[in-house]
Amino acid sequence: MDLNILSKSRWFTRGWTLQELIAPTKVVFFSKEWKKLADKTDIVDIINEIIGIPESILLKTAELATFSVAARMSWASNRETTRIEDEAYSLLGLFGTHMPLLSGEKEMVFIRLQAEIMKSTDDQSIFAWAWTDLKVKKEKGWEITGLLARRLRLFVQSSSIVSMGIWSKGTVRGMTNRGTRAKLFLLPASEENHVDFVKSLDC
Repeated sequence: MDLNILSKSRWFTRGWTLQELIAPTKVVFFSKEWKKLADKTDIVDIINEIIGIPESILLKTAELATFSVAARMSWASNRETTRIEDEAYSLLGLFGTHMPLLSGEKEMVFIRLQAEIMKSTDDQSIFAWAWTDLKVKKEKGWEITGLLARRLRLFVQSSSIVSMGIWSKGTVRGMTNRGTRAKLFLLPASEENHVDFVKSLDC
């Protein structure tokens, strides 16, 4: 199959279609004339090249939980949704998470999603995001942020991050009315500076 033709399909850029690609055992691709193009299992290498999702996930030979939170976030980081809230809602199945769907939350729903994820995992890679999108960084009210990412696309460079799992030092406790609660090991930023501290994430 021609990689250029398949890579231009909008189906690979929409938020909700990620679950449609990963969840079913069998996915069949058709042209707009309803001509069969290929089965998912026959072109996993091409799909991997287009969107970066590991072949083991596409073939269902690996469990989603074996990949870090950050890596799973990265799979959807370049996808688009009509509503900002759907950035988070379209990921519920990817993390086995349940939460009520509320309207009008905009960016805050992604914070709420991360809070729900932290209830079931100590994976510190949830903090492994970066300011890679200057447009997002310049949006009003983003001058100060916390440990959690405000938008999904800030995980775009996190595809190779692996969680240390049971070897992890520290515990992510979740959210409180004061913010993110976590037990982490900190080190002074320098021998002379005992005011600022740094944390090396266990991933």
